Amino acid sequence: MKMAIMHIEQRLHFYFCILVALGISRHRGRCTSLRHKNTFLLKWLRNAQDKHLFSGEIASEIEWLRAKLLHGGPDMDAEPMLHFIYTTARTAQIFR
Repeated sequence: MKMAIMHIEQRLHFYFCILVALGISRHRGRCTSLRHKNTFLLKWLRNAQDKHLFSGEIASEIEWLRAKLLHGGPDMDAEPMLHFIYTTARTAQIFR
């Protein structure tokens, strides 16, 4: 049970960070299209992975998300999916 709670909190933190980074990038005018957004997300994920910015439990999440973005193509809008996962993790945290 404790491991599940920790994983939810780490997952929540990871998705919060990626959504904030995306929002900052959009605010600075760097994400003006879906292709720019996806390029930003792929670079952000690669950087997070290379620099080990998150726990080892999140490494598989990063790999999964990168694969999802790459297979979805340059015009896939991943942001609604990111929000959904964040909201789901947030709900799980609240009701634990």
